[in-house]
Amino acid sequence: VLINWSLLCLFNPITVTGKDDEDNSGIQYVEIANEILTVLFFFYQVFDEARELRTNTRRHKAFVRQRMKQLEMEFKYLELLSEEEKEYLHKEQHAITKTNSVYSGDYWNVFDWISIILMLVTLIVHFLIKYKYTKYGVQRGILLSITLVIVWLKMFKYCRVLESLGPFCVIIASLPKDFIKIATVYIILYIPMVCLFYHFFGEPYDEPELNNNPSFDKELYGTLPETFFTVFVYTLVGDYGYETLKQITNARLRDKYFFFTQIAIAYWILVSAVLLLNI
Repeated sequence: VLINWSLLCLFNPITVTGKDDEDNSGIQYVEIANEILTVLFFFYQVFDEARELRTNTRRHKAFVRQRMKQLEMEFKYLELLSEEEKEYLHKEQHAITKTNSVYSGDYWNVFDWISIILMLVTLIVHFLIKYKYTKYGVQRGILLSITLVIVWLKMFKYCRVLESLGPFCVIIASLPKDFIKIATVYIILYIPMVCLFYHFFGEPYDEPELNNNPSFDKELYGTLPETFFTVFVYTLVGDYGYETLKQITNARLRDKYFFFTQIAIAYWILVSAVLLLNI
């Protein structure tokens, strides 16, 4: 399955560019064969997942029925039990009815169904765009890439049984909760800095000294989306345009206020690149 989806994505650039070279007939045959195998394996995955769901549901229902019968037998001697024992039996009976199967309690199974739905959508879009709406090849390539990543992530589910990789897979599965916590802290610090940089260094650039300067890069902080990305690059200690900030400061705030720009840069690098990356 992984190989099929990887090949499906690798073959994609041939069709995204609109090329239909007759010399690539051999590659086209391989691509068609891979598409057929991808569809067949997809239906097998659906069948296997549905079978697993049905089996676990039956086992859970059988367990509930068996345990409820045992409780009914104990309820026959209810008058001989103490109040605490009666309360315990009633609570257990209520808890049994609220239990879920092992299948539904495993988040990897939910992830499997999400990936199956995504694969179905991707296959439909793939064949529609390839054989009818060819001008949307780039959109198909993006969807294929996303699906390919999801399909490969499913490998963690099957690696759990391996002694060497099992603990690592458990750690990976617990990352989303930690990521949400860290992302919340990051957003609280990130949003005000985006507003600050866009407020002082964003468009419009009406100053002649900026427009006439060939080294001025207006694409770093020009629009709000560009500012979002550039401020995020600070976290990776990438190119955030120090000279561009200096030029804007000199044109708008004058030289004596450049210390403010330096403080803003130093603060955000310290917070994002040093503190947040070491949480």
